[in-house]
Amino acid sequence: MRRWLRQLPNFISSIRILLVVPIALALAHHQLITTLWLFGVAAASDAVDGFLAKHFGWQTELGGILDPLADKLMLVTVFVVLTLLGSVPVWLTTAVIVRDCVIVLGAISYRVLLGPVEARPTIISKLNTLCQIIFILVVIGAQQFSWPAVWVLVLGALVFDTVCVSGIDYVCVYGRQAAAQAEMIALGVRLRADAVFESFAPGLNTELVAALRSPGAAPLWLWGGHGSGKTHLLQATCAAAGETAAYFPLDRSSALPPAALVGFENCRVLCLDDVDAVAGDLAWEQALFRLFNAAADLRTRLIFAAGAAPRALEWSLNDWRSRAAACVVYQLRDLDESGRVEALRLRAAQRGLQLPQETSDYLLRRMPRDLPSLLDILDHLDEASLIAQRRLTVPFIRDALEKLARTKP
Repeated sequence: MRRWLRQLPNFISSIRILLVVPIALALAHHQLITTLWLFGVAAASDAVDGFLAKHFGWQTELGGILDPLADKLMLVTVFVVLTLLGSVPVWLTTAVIVRDCVIVLGAISYRVLLGPVEARPTIISKLNTLCQIIFILVVIGAQQFSWPAVWVLVLGALVFDTVCVSGIDYVCVYGRQAAAQAEMIALGVRLRADAVFESFAPGLNTELVAALRSPGAAPLWLWGGHGSGKTHLLQATCAAAGETAAYFPLDRSSALPPAALVGFENCRVLCLDDVDAVAGDLAWEQALFRLFNAAADLRTRLIFAAGAAPRALEWSLNDWRSRAAACVVYQLRDLDESGRVEALRLRAAQRGLQLPQETSDYLLRRMPRDLPSLLDILDHLDEASLIAQRRLTVPFIRDALEKLARTKP
């Protein structure tokens, strides 16, 4: 039953799509009362499916396609029919269609060149949609009930203004996001294929992992030392969220302007790594403050990671300090010996290796005990075993590590 209810907003959006033809036919045959009723039902359904999706958390990828598709089909179709009937000027309908085409072509280009894009409507875009709906109702009502023509003129001007402003807004916001995404790709920022929850040994961090895997909207702050698994968990969260998530490491902020964050609030999940790298940088803290507020309005889930808790960092902007402190804070606890063994076993299993207990014990006794070093060594042993076609026995890893030591400068 719950799964069916989750699809209810999509069902309502589908009905709105089906209403497009009856509305167009009724309008073309001058059945104005019928048109008003059908269009009113369709407009109300837009508000209802949006409320259900946001209030109950019933957002789906299909809904992200159906809802805007239904809106654009309905509004563009009615605008075209009204223009053919001589009720709406050609230039206004052209402006509406051109704006929608720019948005759609931009989204397609972004996806082809840079990857998935999560396009959420901005406030000005929502205002434009509302103005178009009211304008259509007034145009039809003016013909049926002889409403003042000045209403049509004023609302038509408002529709044109919001069409232009919202179109420019979309181009600017997603243009900046595309530039930032392209820069990160050039810097080599990509999700690691092995960074998934299944390959993470939680140890004493089970509560944190559960919080990351839950669909909650509260902002989270992870902190811990080098090699504690912060980056792994952030990227695992992005991998689990799929195309609706983005990973943004701030340790490379020197190569990007603070404006690079603009637009990322439109993601469903945004993970920002190494936030402590910008502590004391006023411009970046202002950008984080704006991002935090915009994400709260859009119910975007923010997950931060740093080397220290938010209250322990030297921030320059008090407003950002208060926002950071409002996050739910988790400290990543270091793994004990059994936890390191489990982490090695999971990494080996992910690579299709069998790691005998005596082999992991040997590595822990003879190698550096920090997890990043152990995992790097395991990766090297994997390559060596693949070349030699041998299992990871103690004699084999002893020989492989001796050869590695001889090759190092």
